Amino acid sequence: MTCDPKADYITLDDKTGKVTVKPAADAKSAKIECSILKKDKNDKQQIVKVQVEIEGKEQPSTCSISDVGFPFVADPTAPTVRPIVMNKGVKVANFDSECMKDSIKMVITPEATFVNLDTKTGELTITPTATTKPGKYDIAVTRTSVDGKTETKKMHFTVAAPACPLVTSLFPMTLKVGETQSKSILKADDSAHDMSHCAEKFEIASVGPQASFFSIDQTTGKLTANPPKTVASAGTYMVGIKSTVNGKETIE
Repeated sequence: MTCDPKADYITLDDKTGKVTVKPAADAKSAKIECSILKKDKNDKQQIVKVQVEIEGKEQPSTCSISDVGFPFVADPTAPTVRPIVMNKGVKVANFDSECMKDSIKMVITPEATFVNLDTKTGELTITPTATTKPGKYDIAVTRTSVDGKTETKKMHFTVAAPACPLVTSLFPMTLKVGETQSKSILKADDSAHDMSHCAEKFEIASVGPQASFFSIDQTTGKLTANPPKTVASAGTYMVGIKSTVNGKETIE
């Protein structure tokens, strides 16, 4: 007699043909197919197949949801990977882990397509892009183990506003008295996106020599110059522009 998968607790009495099944108390559930070779007095062979189904007692899961490394600020330029399913405190290594018998579900608020939970590795990958809305994202992960117990853990991360550097290649501006000119000081490559999140505020830090006909849109970074006709027709002005991004001030 041969069995697939192999099971030492299934035996055959070759004299009586009696099949005995005696699984251990901690045996796991399984479906086993055994093939029995039968010979009669004339050596005629016949194969008889029998199926054995074991209803084992599942052991409690040794896995848990980990929030180690949370909260954190996600880098908009590179993926962030966090192992959130652990087996006795050790990172899940592969699909064969006992943890992968558990059911894992994730809910993220607000909805975000750049967050992925790999149910084979127990890893959470966050990959924001230049157009990802900055801010706080809440995650709720629920794990249902093979013994029917559930565990939910909440965690969060933040997507930082991307740095939107100022650009000076469009300058100097040549102004004519009595005419208005406007130019964006934001990086040209980002002009196709909504740039209102790039900086908390734009300000004119200084103008030399002093002049009151320069202004800047605090949200979009558009610099406007409207020299009145009373201004001398020749002169050079240096404008210092301050931007504040994630609390960091830069003057160019």
